[in-house]
Amino acid sequence: MGVNGYDTTYTMKMSNPPDDRRENQSQEPTPVCVLPEELKARLEKTDGHINAAGRKLWYETDRGFWSGDQAKARLAEAWLWLRGEPVQPLPLERYLKKDVLQQRLQVWSRPEVTESIAAALTELATAEQAIRAEPFPTNLFTPLSDEHRKLLYAGIDRQNHYKKALHELQLAVEDVVAERYVNLHPGEWVRLHDRSIGRVLTVRGLIARIIVPTATLEDLVKGYSLRIARIERIERPRTPPISAPGYYWLVQAHDNLCETQRSIENAGLLGVGNVSNMLLETLDAAAKAWWITFAPVNDCVYWRDPSERHIRKLQGRAPPSIADPLNDCLHFYSEFSMACVRALPKQLTGWEPGITAILHQFEQALAALEALVAPEIDLYEGDWVAVSPNVGQGRIVQRQGAKLVIDRGQQGILEATLFHPFVQRIPAPVDAAIAVSQPWHRRWLWFACHPEARGTRQICSCCGLPGIRENREEPCRLCGWRHDGGDFDPERLSAIHDDLTLALGRRRFEALGYAALPNVEAGWPAWRDPLALVRKRRLIAALDVLVNDDTAEDSERLDRIETLWIEYEALLGSAPRSEEEMPDHDRR
Repeated sequence: MGVNGYDTTYTMKMSNPPDDRRENQSQEPTPVCVLPEELKARLEKTDGHINAAGRKLWYETDRGFWSGDQAKARLAEAWLWLRGEPVQPLPLERYLKKDVLQQRLQVWSRPEVTESIAAALTELATAEQAIRAEPFPTNLFTPLSDEHRKLLYAGIDRQNHYKKALHELQLAVEDVVAERYVNLHPGEWVRLHDRSIGRVLTVRGLIARIIVPTATLEDLVKGYSLRIARIERIERPRTPPISAPGYYWLVQAHDNLCETQRSIENAGLLGVGNVSNMLLETLDAAAKAWWITFAPVNDCVYWRDPSERHIRKLQGRAPPSIADPLNDCLHFYSEFSMACVRALPKQLTGWEPGITAILHQFEQALAALEALVAPEIDLYEGDWVAVSPNVGQGRIVQRQGAKLVIDRGQQGILEATLFHPFVQRIPAPVDAAIAVSQPWHRRWLWFACHPEARGTRQICSCCGLPGIRENREEPCRLCGWRHDGGDFDPERLSAIHDDLTLALGRRRFEALGYAALPNVEAGWPAWRDPLALVRKRRLIAALDVLVNDDTAEDSERLDRIETLWIEYEALLGSAPRSEEEMPDHDRR
Protein backbone atom coordinates (compact mmCIF):
# COMPACT_ATOMS: atom_id res chain seq x y z
CA MET A 1 0.00 0.00 0.00
CA GLY A 2 1.19 3.49 -0.77
CA VAL A 3 0.21 6.98 0.25
CA ASN A 4 -3.13 7.41 2.09
CA GLY A 5 -4.03 3.76 1.62
CA TYR A 6 -3.78 3.79 -2.17
CA ASP A 7 -1.91 1.01 -3.91
CA THR A 8 0.71 2.62 -6.13
CA THR A 9 1.20 -0.53 -8.19
CA TYR A 10 -2.10 -0.25 -10.03
CA THR A 11 -2.10 -0.20 -13.83
CA MET A 12 -3.88 2.07 -16.24
CA LYS A 13 -4.11 3.11 -19.84
CA MET A 14 -4.68 6.70 -20.84
CA SER A 15 -7.52 6.42 -23.31
CA ASN A 16 -10.59 8.45 -24.16
CA PRO A 17 -13.22 7.27 -21.66
CA PRO A 18 -16.92 7.04 -22.49
CA ASP A 19 -18.82 10.14 -21.45
CA ASP A 20 -21.96 10.23 -19.34
CA ARG A 21 -24.16 10.91 -22.33
CA ARG A 22 -23.45 7.42 -23.67
CA GLU A 23 -23.46 6.00 -20.17
CA ASN A 24 -27.02 7.16 -19.46
CA GLN A 25 -28.66 6.54 -22.83
CA SER A 26 -29.84 3.10 -21.70
CA GLN A 27 -31.74 4.52 -18.74
CA GLU A 28 -35.52 4.68 -19.00
CA PRO A 29 -36.50 8.37 -19.43
CA THR A 30 -38.80 9.87 -16.82
CA PRO A 31 -40.97 12.79 -18.07
CA VAL A 32 -40.75 15.77 -15.76
CA CYS A 33 -43.80 17.67 -16.99
CA VAL A 34 -46.79 16.59 -19.12
CA LEU A 35 -49.45 19.31 -19.36
CA PRO A 36 -53.00 18.87 -20.71
CA GLU A 37 -53.33 20.61 -24.07
CA GLU A 38 -56.03 23.07 -22.90
CA LEU A 39 -53.89 24.21 -19.98
CA LYS A 40 -50.75 24.39 -22.09
CA ALA A 41 -52.50 26.47 -24.78
CA ARG A 42 -53.60 29.10 -22.25
CA LEU A 43 -50.14 29.37 -20.75
CA GLU A 44 -48.64 29.80 -24.22
CA LYS A 45 -51.12 32.58 -25.03
CA THR A 46 -50.10 34.28 -21.79
CA ASP A 47 -46.51 34.46 -23.08
CA GLY A 48 -47.63 36.14 -26.29
CA HIS A 49 -49.75 38.74 -24.48
CA ILE A 50 -46.96 39.60 -22.01
CA ASN A 51 -44.52 40.10 -24.89
CA ALA A 52 -47.06 42.29 -26.70
CA ALA A 53 -47.59 44.39 -23.56
CA GLY A 54 -43.86 45.00 -23.29
CA ARG A 55 -43.63 46.12 -26.93
CA LYS A 56 -46.67 48.41 -26.94
CA LEU A 57 -46.59 49.92 -23.48
CA TRP A 58 -44.52 53.02 -24.28
CA TYR A 59 -46.09 54.41 -27.46
CA GLU A 60 -49.50 52.68 -27.22
CA THR A 61 -49.98 52.69 -23.48
CA ASP A 62 -53.68 51.76 -23.46
CA ARG A 63 -53.03 49.02 -26.01
CA GLY A 64 -50.19 47.75 -23.82
CA PHE A 65 -52.48 47.62 -20.79
CA TRP A 66 -55.09 45.79 -22.89
CA SER A 67 -52.48 43.13 -23.78
CA GLY A 68 -51.58 42.92 -20.09
CA ASP A 69 -55.25 42.36 -19.24
CA GLN A 70 -55.41 39.60 -21.85
CA ALA A 71 -52.46 37.92 -20.14
CA LYS A 72 -54.14 38.26 -16.71
CA ALA A 73 -57.35 36.79 -18.15
CA ARG A 74 -55.58 33.80 -19.71
CA LEU A 75 -53.88 33.11 -16.38
CA ALA A 76 -57.29 33.30 -14.72
CA GLU A 77 -58.54 30.68 -17.19
CA ALA A 78 -55.62 28.43 -16.28
CA TRP A 79 -56.39 28.89 -12.59
CA LEU A 80 -60.08 28.06 -13.16
CA TRP A 81 -59.11 24.98 -15.17
CA LEU A 82 -56.91 23.77 -12.33
CA ARG A 83 -59.86 24.14 -9.95
CA GLY A 84 -62.05 22.07 -12.26
CA GLU A 85 -64.32 24.99 -13.21
CA PRO A 86 -65.57 25.28 -16.82
CA VAL A 87 -63.71 27.58 -19.19
CA GLN A 88 -63.96 28.33 -22.91
CA PRO A 89 -63.23 25.11 -24.86
CA LEU A 90 -60.71 24.75 -27.71
CA PRO A 91 -60.19 26.12 -30.30
CA LEU A 92 -59.21 29.28 -28.44
CA GLU A 93 -59.66 32.68 -29.99
CA ARG A 94 -56.60 34.86 -30.36
CA TYR A 95 -58.07 37.50 -28.02
CA LEU A 96 -60.83 37.28 -25.46
CA LYS A 97 -63.85 39.46 -26.23
CA LYS A 98 -64.57 42.37 -23.93
CA ASP A 99 -67.37 40.74 -21.94
CA VAL A 100 -65.44 37.47 -21.48
CA LEU A 101 -62.29 39.44 -20.63
CA GLN A 102 -64.07 41.27 -17.81
CA GLN A 103 -65.49 38.02 -16.46
CA ARG A 104 -62.03 36.47 -16.34
CA LEU A 105 -60.48 39.52 -14.66
CA GLN A 106 -63.15 39.37 -11.95
CA VAL A 107 -61.89 35.90 -11.06
CA TRP A 108 -58.89 37.52 -9.38
CA SER A 109 -61.11 39.21 -6.81
CA ARG A 110 -62.05 35.87 -5.29
CA PRO A 111 -60.92 35.29 -1.71
CA GLU A 112 -59.53 31.81 -2.44
CA VAL A 113 -56.64 32.97 -4.64
CA THR A 114 -53.23 32.15 -3.16
CA GLU A 115 -51.18 34.74 -1.25
CA SER A 116 -48.48 34.83 -3.93
CA ILE A 117 -51.07 35.48 -6.66
CA ALA A 118 -52.73 38.21 -4.57
CA ALA A 119 -49.34 39.86 -3.92
CA ALA A 120 -48.48 39.80 -7.65
CA LEU A 121 -51.87 41.35 -8.52
CA THR A 122 -51.32 44.13 -5.97
CA GLU A 123 -47.86 44.85 -7.40
CA LEU A 124 -49.27 44.87 -10.93
CA ALA A 125 -52.01 47.37 -9.95
CA THR A 126 -49.38 49.62 -8.33
CA ALA A 127 -47.19 49.51 -11.47
CA GLU A 128 -50.15 50.34 -13.74
CA GLN A 129 -51.23 53.21 -11.49
CA ALA A 130 -47.70 54.69 -11.60
CA ILE A 131 -47.71 54.70 -15.41
CA ARG A 132 -51.18 56.29 -15.63
CA ALA A 133 -50.19 58.94 -13.11
CA GLU A 134 -47.07 59.86 -15.09
CA PRO A 135 -47.33 58.89 -18.78
CA PHE A 136 -44.23 58.00 -20.75
CA PRO A 137 -42.30 60.90 -22.32
CA THR A 138 -42.65 60.64 -26.11
CA ASN A 139 -41.22 63.94 -27.39
CA LEU A 140 -37.57 63.25 -26.75
CA PHE A 141 -34.86 64.52 -29.07
CA THR A 142 -31.15 63.87 -29.12
CA PRO A 143 -28.90 65.03 -27.65
CA LEU A 144 -30.86 64.65 -24.42
CA SER A 145 -30.72 67.28 -21.74
CA ASP A 146 -30.20 66.19 -18.15
CA GLU A 147 -33.90 66.70 -17.44
CA HIS A 148 -34.98 64.65 -20.44
CA ARG A 149 -32.53 61.92 -19.48
CA LYS A 150 -34.09 61.69 -16.02
CA LEU A 151 -37.55 61.45 -17.58
CA LEU A 152 -36.36 58.71 -19.93
CA TYR A 153 -34.80 56.61 -17.17
CA ALA A 154 -37.83 57.06 -14.91
CA GLY A 155 -40.13 55.92 -17.73
CA ILE A 156 -37.98 52.85 -18.39
CA ASP A 157 -38.12 51.96 -14.68
CA ARG A 158 -41.95 52.22 -14.66
CA GLN A 159 -42.17 50.08 -17.79
CA ASN A 160 -39.84 47.42 -16.35
CA HIS A 161 -41.80 47.42 -13.07
CA TYR A 162 -45.03 46.63 -14.94
CA LYS A 163 -43.47 43.87 -17.05
CA LYS A 164 -41.81 42.33 -13.99
CA ALA A 165 -45.14 42.35 -12.13
CA LEU A 166 -46.80 40.54 -15.07
CA HIS A 167 -44.08 37.87 -14.98
CA GLU A 168 -44.50 37.49 -11.21
CA LEU A 169 -48.22 36.86 -11.68
CA GLN A 170 -47.40 34.30 -14.37
CA LEU A 171 -44.91 32.55 -12.06
CA ALA A 172 -47.40 32.55 -9.17
CA VAL A 173 -50.01 30.79 -11.31
CA GLU A 174 -47.43 28.41 -12.74
CA ASP A 175 -46.41 27.51 -9.17
CA VAL A 176 -49.92 26.10 -8.77
CA VAL A 177 -49.57 24.26 -12.08
CA ALA A 178 -46.21 22.85 -11.00
CA GLU A 179 -47.61 21.42 -7.78
CA ARG A 180 -49.79 19.13 -9.87
CA TYR A 181 -47.85 18.47 -13.05
CA VAL A 182 -44.11 18.96 -12.43
CA ASN A 183 -42.00 16.11 -11.11
CA LEU A 184 -38.60 17.77 -10.82
CA HIS A 185 -36.60 19.06 -7.86
CA PRO A 186 -33.31 20.93 -7.27
CA GLY A 187 -30.31 18.62 -7.24
CA GLU A 188 -31.75 16.05 -9.65
CA TRP A 189 -29.94 15.03 -12.84
CA VAL A 190 -31.58 15.44 -16.24
CA ARG A 191 -30.92 14.80 -19.91
CA LEU A 192 -31.71 17.68 -22.26
CA HIS A 193 -32.98 17.63 -25.84
CA ASP A 194 -29.41 17.64 -27.23
CA ARG A 195 -28.54 14.61 -25.04
CA SER A 196 -26.28 16.64 -22.76
CA ILE A 197 -26.38 15.93 -19.02
CA GLY A 198 -27.26 18.63 -16.49
CA ARG A 199 -28.27 19.13 -12.88
CA VAL A 200 -31.26 21.13 -11.68
CA LEU A 201 -30.31 24.27 -9.77
CA THR A 202 -33.76 25.78 -9.10
CA VAL A 203 -37.38 25.17 -10.09
CA ARG A 204 -39.82 28.08 -10.01
CA GLY A 205 -43.20 27.60 -11.62
CA LEU A 206 -42.58 26.01 -15.01
CA ILE A 207 -39.04 27.38 -15.30
CA ALA A 208 -36.09 25.20 -14.34
CA ARG A 209 -32.58 26.60 -14.13
CA ILE A 210 -30.18 23.83 -15.09
CA ILE A 211 -26.40 23.59 -14.87
CA VAL A 212 -24.81 21.96 -17.92
CA PRO A 213 -21.14 21.48 -16.92
CA THR A 214 -20.02 20.39 -20.39
CA ALA A 215 -21.36 23.57 -22.01
CA THR A 216 -19.47 26.80 -22.60
CA LEU A 217 -19.45 29.18 -19.65
CA GLU A 218 -21.97 31.48 -21.36
CA ASP A 219 -24.45 28.57 -21.44
CA LEU A 220 -23.46 27.03 -18.11
CA VAL A 221 -26.70 28.06 -16.38
CA LYS A 222 -29.82 28.39 -18.50
CA GLY A 223 -33.53 28.64 -17.82
CA TYR A 224 -35.72 26.02 -19.51
CA SER A 225 -39.50 26.19 -19.87
CA LEU A 226 -40.81 22.82 -18.70
CA ARG A 227 -43.82 23.09 -21.00
CA ILE A 228 -41.59 23.55 -24.06
CA ALA A 229 -38.18 21.95 -23.49
CA ARG A 230 -37.79 18.19 -23.74
CA ILE A 231 -36.22 17.27 -20.43
CA GLU A 232 -35.92 13.78 -18.96
CA ARG A 233 -35.00 12.99 -15.38
CA ILE A 234 -32.26 10.36 -15.01
CA GLU A 235 -30.41 8.66 -12.21
CA ARG A 236 -27.22 10.26 -10.93
CA PRO A 237 -24.45 9.41 -13.45
CA ARG A 238 -21.83 6.95 -12.20
CA THR A 239 -19.17 9.58 -12.85
CA PRO A 240 -21.01 12.92 -12.78
CA PRO A 241 -19.24 16.13 -13.77
CA ILE A 242 -18.64 18.64 -11.01
CA SER A 243 -22.10 19.92 -10.14
CA ALA A 244 -21.23 23.04 -8.13
CA PRO A 245 -21.69 25.88 -10.66
CA GLY A 246 -19.47 28.23 -8.65
CA TYR A 247 -16.54 26.02 -9.63
CA TYR A 248 -16.77 26.96 -13.29
CA TRP A 249 -17.03 30.68 -12.57
CA LEU A 250 -13.95 30.52 -10.33
CA VAL A 251 -12.04 28.76 -13.11
CA GLN A 252 -13.14 31.60 -15.39
CA ALA A 253 -12.01 34.18 -12.81
CA HIS A 254 -8.55 32.60 -12.76
CA ASP A 255 -8.38 32.50 -16.56
CA ASN A 256 -9.50 36.13 -16.78
CA LEU A 257 -6.91 37.12 -14.18
CA CYS A 258 -4.17 35.53 -16.29
CA GLU A 259 -5.56 37.26 -19.38
CA THR A 260 -5.59 40.60 -17.54
CA GLN A 261 -1.96 40.14 -16.59
CA ARG A 262 -1.09 39.34 -20.22
CA SER A 263 -2.98 42.46 -21.30
CA ILE A 264 -0.88 44.52 -18.88
CA GLU A 265 2.32 43.09 -20.36
CA ASN A 266 1.11 43.85 -23.91
CA ALA A 267 -0.61 47.17 -23.19
CA GLY A 268 1.66 48.97 -25.64
CA LEU A 269 0.50 46.67 -28.42
CA LEU A 270 -3.13 46.01 -27.46
CA GLY A 271 -3.98 49.31 -25.77
CA VAL A 272 -4.69 50.25 -22.16
CA GLY A 273 -8.45 50.00 -22.79
CA ASN A 274 -8.07 46.27 -23.24
CA VAL A 275 -6.71 46.03 -19.69
CA SER A 276 -9.80 47.86 -18.41
CA ASN A 277 -12.19 45.49 -20.23
CA MET A 278 -10.43 42.38 -18.96
CA LEU A 279 -10.43 43.72 -15.39
CA LEU A 280 -14.23 44.07 -15.40
CA GLU A 281 -14.66 40.54 -16.78
CA THR A 282 -12.33 39.23 -14.05
CA LEU A 283 -14.26 40.93 -11.24
CA ASP A 284 -17.58 39.86 -12.78
CA ALA A 285 -16.61 36.17 -12.92
CA ALA A 286 -15.66 36.18 -9.23
CA ALA A 287 -18.94 37.88 -8.28
CA LYS A 288 -20.96 35.34 -10.28
CA ALA A 289 -19.15 32.50 -8.50
CA TRP A 290 -20.58 33.80 -5.22
CA TRP A 291 -24.09 34.46 -6.58
CA ILE A 292 -24.50 31.08 -8.25
CA THR A 293 -23.24 29.23 -5.16
CA PHE A 294 -24.99 31.06 -2.35
CA ALA A 295 -27.90 33.03 -3.92
CA PRO A 296 -28.85 31.31 -7.20
CA VAL A 297 -32.44 32.60 -7.01
CA ASN A 298 -32.14 36.34 -7.59
CA ASP A 299 -33.15 39.00 -10.06
CA CYS A 300 -29.93 41.01 -10.28
CA VAL A 301 -27.56 38.73 -12.23
CA TYR A 302 -27.32 38.48 -16.01
CA TRP A 303 -25.44 35.24 -16.49
CA ARG A 304 -24.37 35.85 -20.07
CA ASP A 305 -22.84 39.33 -19.82
CA PRO A 306 -20.46 41.07 -17.39
CA SER A 307 -21.95 43.94 -15.41
CA GLU A 308 -20.86 46.28 -12.62
CA ARG A 309 -24.13 45.62 -10.79
CA HIS A 310 -23.12 42.02 -10.08
CA ILE A 311 -20.26 43.35 -7.93
CA ARG A 312 -22.12 46.26 -6.30
CA LYS A 313 -25.02 44.07 -5.19
CA LEU A 314 -22.61 41.89 -3.19
CA GLN A 315 -22.56 44.57 -0.48
CA GLY A 316 -24.75 43.37 2.37
CA ARG A 317 -25.07 39.89 0.83
CA ALA A 318 -21.60 38.39 0.54
CA PRO A 319 -19.08 38.35 3.44
CA PRO A 320 -17.07 41.59 3.77
CA SER A 321 -13.85 39.68 2.97
CA ILE A 322 -15.28 39.19 -0.53
CA ALA A 323 -17.66 42.11 -1.09
CA ASP A 324 -15.37 44.91 0.15
CA PRO A 325 -12.23 44.17 -1.89
CA LEU A 326 -14.24 43.41 -5.03
CA ASN A 327 -16.03 46.74 -4.71
CA ASP A 328 -12.71 48.49 -4.10
CA CYS A 329 -11.47 46.88 -7.32
CA LEU A 330 -14.65 48.03 -9.09
CA HIS A 331 -14.07 51.61 -7.89
CA PHE A 332 -10.54 51.47 -9.30
CA TYR A 333 -11.92 50.06 -12.57
CA SER A 334 -14.39 52.98 -12.92
CA GLU A 335 -11.71 55.60 -12.31
CA PHE A 336 -9.24 53.76 -14.54
CA SER A 337 -11.77 53.59 -17.40
CA MET A 338 -12.57 57.30 -17.13
CA ALA A 339 -8.85 58.17 -17.05
CA CYS A 340 -8.35 56.14 -20.25
CA VAL A 341 -11.14 58.10 -21.96
CA ARG A 342 -9.84 61.48 -20.77
CA ALA A 343 -6.35 60.66 -22.05
CA LEU A 344 -7.58 60.04 -25.61
CA PRO A 345 -6.26 60.22 -28.27
CA LYS A 346 -3.09 59.44 -26.32
CA GLN A 347 -2.38 56.40 -24.19
CA LEU A 348 -2.78 56.70 -20.42
CA THR A 349 0.57 56.56 -18.59
CA GLY A 350 1.62 55.87 -15.01
CA TRP A 351 -1.18 53.38 -14.35
CA GLU A 352 0.90 50.23 -13.78
CA PRO A 353 1.52 50.51 -9.97
CA GLY A 354 -2.17 51.12 -9.29
CA ILE A 355 -3.45 48.13 -11.21
CA THR A 356 -0.73 45.88 -9.77
CA ALA A 357 -1.92 46.81 -6.26
CA ILE A 358 -5.59 46.28 -7.11
CA LEU A 359 -4.90 42.86 -8.66
CA HIS A 360 -3.16 41.84 -5.44
CA GLN A 361 -6.29 42.89 -3.55
CA PHE A 362 -8.41 40.89 -5.99
CA GLU A 363 -6.27 37.78 -5.43
CA GLN A 364 -6.94 38.04 -1.70
CA ALA A 365 -10.70 38.24 -2.32
CA LEU A 366 -10.43 35.31 -4.73
CA ALA A 367 -8.67 33.21 -2.07
CA ALA A 368 -11.45 34.00 0.44
CA LEU A 369 -14.07 33.09 -2.17
CA GLU A 370 -12.32 29.81 -3.00
CA ALA A 371 -12.28 28.87 0.68
CA LEU A 372 -16.07 29.32 0.78
CA VAL A 373 -16.82 27.51 -2.48
CA ALA A 374 -14.37 24.59 -2.08
CA PRO A 375 -16.57 22.63 0.39
CA GLU A 376 -19.41 22.75 -2.16
CA ILE A 377 -17.35 20.94 -4.81
CA ASP A 378 -17.98 17.20 -4.96
CA LEU A 379 -14.54 15.85 -5.85
CA TYR A 380 -13.09 13.13 -3.67
CA GLU A 381 -9.97 11.03 -3.22
CA GLY A 382 -10.16 8.11 -5.66
CA ASP A 383 -12.02 10.07 -8.37
CA TRP A 384 -10.56 10.02 -11.87
CA VAL A 385 -10.23 13.42 -13.52
CA ALA A 386 -9.17 15.02 -16.76
CA VAL A 387 -7.00 18.13 -16.36
CA SER A 388 -7.10 20.84 -19.00
CA PRO A 389 -5.60 22.24 -21.06
CA ASN A 390 -3.54 19.34 -22.41
CA VAL A 391 -2.38 17.95 -19.05
CA GLY A 392 -4.03 14.53 -19.28
CA GLN A 393 -5.86 12.21 -16.94
CA GLY A 394 -5.21 10.89 -13.47
CA ARG A 395 -6.61 9.81 -10.12
CA ILE A 396 -6.97 12.08 -7.09
CA VAL A 397 -4.92 10.57 -4.29
CA GLN A 398 -5.23 13.48 -1.87
CA ARG A 399 -7.52 16.45 -1.42
CA GLN A 400 -7.00 19.04 1.30
CA GLY A 401 -9.46 21.89 0.89
CA ALA A 402 -8.79 23.35 -2.55
CA LYS A 403 -5.44 21.52 -2.98
CA LEU A 404 -5.27 18.34 -5.07
CA VAL A 405 -2.62 15.69 -5.64
CA ILE A 406 -3.31 13.81 -8.88
CA ASP A 407 -1.48 10.61 -9.81
CA ARG A 408 -1.01 10.40 -13.60
CA GLY A 409 0.95 7.17 -13.64
CA GLN A 410 3.92 7.25 -16.03
CA GLN A 411 3.25 10.96 -16.62
CA GLY A 412 4.08 11.74 -13.00
CA ILE A 413 2.28 13.44 -10.11
CA LEU A 414 0.43 16.73 -10.50
CA GLU A 415 -0.10 19.17 -7.64
CA ALA A 416 -2.99 21.45 -8.53
CA THR A 417 -5.85 23.44 -7.04
CA LEU A 418 -9.54 22.94 -7.65
CA PHE A 419 -9.76 26.15 -9.64
CA HIS A 420 -6.59 26.27 -11.68
CA PRO A 421 -6.12 24.42 -13.95
CA PHE A 422 -9.55 23.12 -15.01
CA VAL A 423 -10.33 19.69 -13.50
CA GLN A 424 -13.31 17.52 -14.48
CA ARG A 425 -14.40 14.12 -13.20
CA ILE A 426 -14.31 11.27 -15.76
CA PRO A 427 -14.99 7.52 -15.76
CA ALA A 428 -12.00 5.39 -14.75
CA PRO A 429 -9.84 4.26 -17.71
CA VAL A 430 -10.11 0.63 -18.82
CA ASP A 431 -7.78 -1.92 -20.46
CA ALA A 432 -4.90 -1.49 -18.02
CA ALA A 433 -1.54 -1.73 -19.73
CA ILE A 434 1.28 -0.02 -17.79
CA ALA A 435 2.33 -0.84 -14.22
CA VAL A 436 3.49 2.05 -12.04
CA SER A 437 5.73 0.81 -9.21
CA GLN A 438 9.11 2.45 -9.77
CA PRO A 439 11.03 4.15 -6.94
CA TRP A 440 10.76 7.62 -8.53
CA HIS A 441 6.98 7.27 -8.60
CA ARG A 442 6.69 6.27 -4.95
CA ARG A 443 8.95 9.15 -3.89
CA TRP A 444 7.16 11.75 -6.01
CA LEU A 445 3.76 10.63 -4.73
CA TRP A 446 4.83 10.64 -1.08
CA PHE A 447 6.45 14.06 -1.10
CA ALA A 448 3.55 15.57 -3.04
CA CYS A 449 1.21 14.36 -0.28
CA HIS A 450 3.56 15.51 2.52
CA PRO A 451 4.62 19.09 1.65
CA GLU A 452 5.79 19.68 5.24
CA ALA A 453 8.56 17.12 4.66
CA ARG A 454 10.07 19.06 1.77
CA GLY A 455 9.80 22.63 3.00
CA THR A 456 10.26 25.13 0.18
CA ARG A 457 11.97 22.66 -2.14
CA GLN A 458 10.32 21.35 -5.29
CA ILE A 459 10.07 17.71 -6.35
CA CYS A 460 12.30 16.56 -9.20
CA SER A 461 10.44 14.83 -12.03
CA CYS A 462 13.36 12.46 -12.56
CA CYS A 463 14.37 11.07 -9.15
CA GLY A 464 11.10 11.99 -7.37
CA LEU A 465 12.95 13.66 -4.47
CA PRO A 466 12.63 17.29 -3.31
CA GLY A 467 15.98 18.29 -4.78
CA ILE A 468 15.05 21.61 -6.43
CA ARG A 469 15.10 24.87 -4.53
CA GLU A 470 12.59 27.67 -5.17
CA ASN A 471 13.84 28.19 -8.73
CA ARG A 472 12.19 25.44 -10.78
CA GLU A 473 14.55 26.05 -13.70
CA GLU A 474 17.69 24.94 -11.87
CA PRO A 475 18.94 21.33 -11.93
CA CYS A 476 18.02 18.91 -9.18
CA ARG A 477 20.75 18.97 -6.52
CA LEU A 478 20.39 15.23 -5.97
CA CYS A 479 20.29 13.79 -9.50
CA GLY A 480 21.34 16.71 -11.74
CA TRP A 481 18.23 16.56 -13.98
CA ARG A 482 16.71 19.83 -15.16
CA HIS A 483 13.19 19.73 -16.59
CA ASP A 484 12.90 21.49 -19.95
CA GLY A 485 9.33 22.70 -19.46
CA GLY A 486 7.67 20.12 -21.73
CA ASP A 487 5.47 17.21 -20.76
CA PHE A 488 6.61 14.30 -18.59
CA ASP A 489 6.58 11.59 -21.26
CA PRO A 490 9.36 9.24 -20.09
CA GLU A 491 10.45 8.48 -23.66
CA ARG A 492 10.56 12.06 -24.93
CA LEU A 493 14.04 13.26 -25.91
CA SER A 494 15.30 16.15 -23.80
CA ALA A 495 17.17 18.80 -25.75
CA ILE A 496 18.69 20.13 -22.53
CA HIS A 497 20.35 16.79 -21.81
CA ASP A 498 21.59 15.90 -25.30
CA ASP A 499 18.47 13.88 -26.23
CA LEU A 500 18.54 11.85 -23.03
CA THR A 501 15.11 10.50 -22.11
CA LEU A 502 13.55 10.88 -18.69
CA ALA A 503 13.25 7.08 -18.41
CA LEU A 504 16.99 6.63 -19.02
CA GLY A 505 17.81 9.43 -16.59
CA ARG A 506 15.79 7.63 -13.89
CA ARG A 507 17.60 4.35 -14.51
CA ARG A 508 20.97 6.10 -14.35
CA PHE A 509 20.08 7.69 -11.03
CA GLU A 510 19.12 4.35 -9.47
CA ALA A 511 22.29 2.67 -10.79
CA LEU A 512 24.90 5.45 -10.65
CA GLY A 513 23.53 8.06 -8.23
CA TYR A 514 23.01 10.75 -10.89
CA ALA A 515 20.73 11.19 -13.91
CA ALA A 516 22.63 13.91 -15.76
CA LEU A 517 25.81 15.88 -15.13
CA PRO A 518 25.05 19.58 -14.50
CA ASN A 519 26.84 22.04 -16.72
CA VAL A 520 29.40 24.46 -15.33
CA GLU A 521 26.80 27.25 -15.09
CA ALA A 522 25.06 25.35 -12.27
CA GLY A 523 27.57 26.86 -9.83
CA TRP A 524 28.27 23.65 -7.94
CA PRO A 525 32.05 23.21 -8.13
CA ALA A 526 32.01 20.20 -5.77
CA TRP A 527 29.29 18.23 -7.57
CA ARG A 528 31.71 15.26 -8.01
CA ASP A 529 33.62 15.81 -4.77
CA PRO A 530 33.84 12.46 -2.90
CA LEU A 531 32.85 14.04 0.41
CA ALA A 532 29.83 15.69 -1.20
CA LEU A 533 28.86 12.35 -2.76
CA VAL A 534 28.99 10.65 0.64
CA ARG A 535 26.79 13.34 2.17
CA LYS A 536 24.37 13.10 -0.77
CA ARG A 537 24.02 9.32 -0.35
CA ARG A 538 23.19 9.78 3.32
CA LEU A 539 20.66 12.48 2.48
CA ILE A 540 18.95 10.30 -0.19
CA ALA A 541 18.85 7.36 2.22
CA ALA A 542 17.23 9.52 4.92
CA LEU A 543 14.63 10.78 2.45
CA ASP A 544 13.89 7.24 1.28
CA VAL A 545 13.25 6.17 4.87
CA LEU A 546 10.42 8.73 4.99
CA VAL A 547 8.92 7.37 1.78
CA ASN A 548 9.03 3.74 2.86
CA ASP A 549 7.89 4.25 6.44
CA ASP A 550 5.20 6.86 7.09
CA THR A 551 5.59 6.40 10.83
CA ALA A 552 9.19 7.57 10.57
CA GLU A 553 8.05 11.11 9.88
CA ASP A 554 8.71 13.11 13.04
CA SER A 555 10.22 16.46 13.89
CA GLU A 556 13.54 14.98 15.05
CA ARG A 557 14.00 13.06 11.80
CA LEU A 558 13.03 16.08 9.70
CA ASP A 559 15.51 18.24 11.63
CA ARG A 560 18.21 15.64 10.92
CA ILE A 561 17.37 15.73 7.21
CA GLU A 562 17.51 19.52 7.20
CA THR A 563 20.98 19.35 8.81
CA LEU A 564 22.10 16.96 6.05
CA TRP A 565 20.75 19.39 3.46
CA ILE A 566 22.69 22.30 4.96
CA GLU A 567 25.93 20.31 5.07
CA TYR A 568 25.44 18.96 1.54
CA GLU A 569 24.68 22.35 -0.02
CA ALA A 570 27.65 23.89 1.78
CA LEU A 571 29.87 21.19 0.26
CA LEU A 572 28.41 21.77 -3.22
CA GLY A 573 29.48 25.37 -3.11
CA SER A 574 32.99 24.69 -1.82
CA ALA A 575 36.14 23.95 -3.75
CA PRO A 576 36.26 20.34 -4.94
CA ARG A 577 38.46 17.87 -3.05
CA SER A 578 40.63 15.15 -4.47
CA GLU A 579 40.40 11.58 -3.30
CA GLU A 580 43.71 12.03 -1.45
CA GLU A 581 42.17 14.85 0.60
CA MET A 582 39.28 12.66 1.75
CA PRO A 583 39.41 11.77 5.48
CA ASP A 584 39.85 8.14 6.49
CA HIS A 585 36.37 8.01 7.97
CA ASP A 586 33.27 10.11 8.13
CA ARG A 587 32.65 11.25 11.67
CA ARG A 588 28.93 11.68 11.15
